[in-house]
Amino acid sequence: MLLLSPNPSWGAVSFTAGNHEGGLLEVFDLQGRLLWSRRLGAGELVPRDGVVNGAILPGGVYLARLTAGSRAEVVQWVRLR
Repeated sequence: MLLLSPNPSWGAVSFTAGNHEGGLLEVFDLQGRLLWSRRLGAGELVPRDGVVNGAILPGGVYLARLTAGSRAEVVQWVRLR
């Protein structure tokens, strides 16, 4: 289970792998471009400030996907600006 808060967010957002195994966290824009990825441990909390490649993500809708083994979960993330 992928937990994301706050959602919608004005600034920083925290991702947590709420499962027992963690997995690969990937964030995409709605055009399917991979913006960043990181491996999460089980229960690990990862704060993000909205900066990708040195630039702040604009307001919009993004998709966060946590893949663990053969399972994947996608959460929609709304970033307000």
